Amino acid sequence: MVWKPTLITNELIRKTLNEANMDENCAGVITWMHTFSPAKSWILGLQEYRKPLLHLHTQFNQEIPYDTIDMDFMNENQSAHGGREFGHIFTRMGIERKVVAGHWSDSRVQEKIASWMRTAVGVVESSHVRVMRVADNMRNVAVTEGDKVEAQIEIGFERFLEEKDYQAIVTHFGDLGSLKQLPGLAIQRLMEDYTYNLVPGKEGVLQVHMLEVCPSIADGPISIKEQPLSMGDREDPARLVFTAKEGPAVATSLIDLGDRFRLIINSVNCKKTEKPMPKLPVATAFWTPEPDLATGAEAWILCGGAHHTAFSYDLTAEQMGDWADMMGIEAVFIDKDTTIRGLKNELRWNELSYRR
Repeated sequence: MVWKPTLITNELIRKTLNEANMDENCAGVITWMHTFSPAKSWILGLQEYRKPLLHLHTQFNQEIPYDTIDMDFMNENQSAHGGREFGHIFTRMGIERKVVAGHWSDSRVQEKIASWMRTAVGVVESSHVRVMRVADNMRNVAVTEGDKVEAQIEIGFERFLEEKDYQAIVTHFGDLGSLKQLPGLAIQRLMEDYTYNLVPGKEGVLQVHMLEVCPSIADGPISIKEQPLSMGDREDPARLVFTAKEGPAVATSLIDLGDRFRLIINSVNCKKTEKPMPKLPVATAFWTPEPDLATGAEAWILCGGAHHTAFSYDLTAEQMGDWADMMGIEAVFIDKDTTIRGLKNELRWNELSYRR
């Protein structure tokens, strides 16, 4: 975090925000209205600003100085006043921002700021990431749509990625050219919903994939096994075999609705399966979605969530929502507070909002 002097003029505000725009190492700006600040002074700078912004609504003193407070103190410490003025102009201009309220020394406030900073870095990184996609969507599956790329499959992947400045690569087994095996170990990608456990009190979703599960979620040993695969028309592939860690996590799905994108964010609780699965040579994760399996699954389907799931123990639902807000993407949360009636209304309201 880099400190900047207090901004007191229209010109200085505009100059500083545009410096942030042009600085490749700047992922966003954090503002604090220490005292009253006429918000109209910010209009031009905010109109030109293009990166994430966090409004920290705080003040230096934690407690009112009852014995010494006077008009000089009031004039110089008006965070409550200035912060509301600043917030109003953002709302009036329809500009997305993150608001964190509380005393700056509070660990909860510091954690929220740190979380937002991490998300802001992700937004800036994702704005220039280049992904090489080998072949088109797999066997007309709806959730794997995407653009083709100008690469031949027999070119060496690593050299090609470096030469063309790609940061990621995805494939599918419908069009692999001269590759003899499915590239499961090299192309770690997504989880999939495969089957449920519907026994009362033991409900959960078994998430697996034949090849593409990242080993960073593993708990315990990771094996590499070569096992027959009845699809793909290739030699038996090598694959990673492990079970996922226990604990809270988020499962997300980014879908294309034609006129906009929607990010579905489901808080889940990962746990161990009741029994081992020795005949299933794949990576597995078993979780119960919040608020419960029946509501969570119904909500996911109503939102249009795909059967492919991006999954993380390290990111939070709030971070994913912040990312969606920064990117101008609709975000829908499925968590402990979700009800089907409320979710249906939210989707209806969102549909009207995004038609504007």
